[in-house]
Amino acid sequence: ATVRTVGLAWRVPGVEDANLRLDLYDITIDNGIGALGAETVLGQCLATGAAVFCDAIERAPDGALTAISARLQNLAREETRGVDLEADWTVGAFGGRLGQRVLLSYVDERQLVAFPGAEPLFGAGGYDPDRFGAIPEWRGRYRLDWTRDTLKLGYRAQWIDAIEERGGEVFPGTVNRAGSVLYHDLFAELGLGRFTVGAGIDNLTDVRPPFLANADEANTDVATYRLLGTTYWLRLGARFGG
Repeated sequence: ATVRTVGLAWRVPGVEDANLRLDLYDITIDNGIGALGAETVLGQCLATGAAVFCDAIERAPDGALTAISARLQNLAREETRGVDLEADWTVGAFGGRLGQRVLLSYVDERQLVAFPGAEPLFGAGGYDPDRFGAIPEWRGRYRLDWTRDTLKLGYRAQWIDAIEERGGEVFPGTVNRAGSVLYHDLFAELGLGRFTVGAGIDNLTDVRPPFLANADEANTDVATYRLLGTTYWLRLGARFGG
């Protein structure tokens, strides 16, 4: 594996407790372990005739397909490149402390080359269940907290950029745009001696995950999107000893 990263941290002058961080990464993995879906195996066998794909296809004596092995294997190369930008600052406000944090992530490249000489399979900005799942080019998170003594109030936002669904085994040739989503969360927390009481609302605006035709039974990418609508929660914590 080859990992190249560059990071820059900057304390903003004249602004109390303000920081800015920029990280660039470029990662290459050779002979990484992964699995390709059945459609990819068929397509690459037809296009290249390579044994690594064609040997994974089983046929009946009449030539009909009976099984396709999508087992884990050493894939030739995976590459990813992107940028992370983070900013946070804290100021005095309303008799307490008001803190904010913003995180933006951009994926410039995400690709896989199954064996030397094969066509690269691209993933950034799209959804493909055979290769990467959902990889939005842009993601963002925002946090706002206000604290005073043992009281803490907070707001969270999570943004996921639009993606394009391509291919798939269920509906081959699919081209489907899934729009961007924005989640809002609220919470409050109060310390009472050794106990802490918290309550909140997740997914305040009841955002539904985008429909992906070639996904599994959930009809979406469960690793990227939230499955639950508006959710109310209550939490009680206790600290012992010390």
